[in-house]
Amino acid sequence: MDSRIKALIVDDEPLARTAMATLLAEHGQVEIIGMAGGVKEARALLALQAPDVVFLDMEMPGGSGLDLEPFLPASTRAIFVTAFADYALQAFEFGASDYLVKPVNSQRLEIALARLLRQLPMRGDPVADSYLMLEVDGKANRVKAADVLWIKAQQNYSAVRITGKATSMIVPQSMAEWEGILPPEIFERLDRSVMVNVMQIRTVSWLSRDETLVDFYGDPEPVRVGRTAAQRLKMRLSAGR
Repeated sequence: MDSRIKALIVDDEPLARTAMATLLAEHGQVEIIGMAGGVKEARALLALQAPDVVFLDMEMPGGSGLDLEPFLPASTRAIFVTAFADYALQAFEFGASDYLVKPVNSQRLEIALARLLRQLPMRGDPVADSYLMLEVDGKANRVKAADVLWIKAQQNYSAVRITGKATSMIVPQSMAEWEGILPPEIFERLDRSVMVNVMQIRTVSWLSRDETLVDFYGDPEPVRVGRTAAQRLKMRLSAGR
């Protein structure tokens, strides 16, 4: 089974596309499956295949790289590569895995790829490869279980945050139902209203005895939990599972 990272490069400048392809070629774990010169061309390629990551320019004729968000598969990460450092906040609100400022050097790219690898599920893992069907406004959405970052109860509904997505999906599912659906190997219910994917946790900040912030890869919005939830999370992380 091919375990390489499948990458799509989107940039309106041919030289920039070539430069990024050359840098990526230095990393044997990356396979470039396509290059696009703009948003329209990228949409056409994304309709045919789902890359693991898109290296995406911010400003391009015919649309911003941010315009691709609705067309990215839930399992696809985005790494912005741009000449403008002042778009970083927008990129992380978008759910970007990383933000690279041109000209990109090999060392900085290596850091970005290492971060990306921590976010991608292991190939061939039956848990990572399992899918969910989420009903939103009468429409079924197929997403990888491993791409669910966290779930919060909202009365008879729940808010589900998917990696790479800037907003949560509201689905008619209770927390008890989620416990019976999601693989316990990677999910932990912290209290009555919060469940998290422990494999997608980036940092945990213990602010006080009663307040802890849990930060996730590809999501600018941390989850705030109380004392009981924080203790349960600490036990799970300490157990190494």
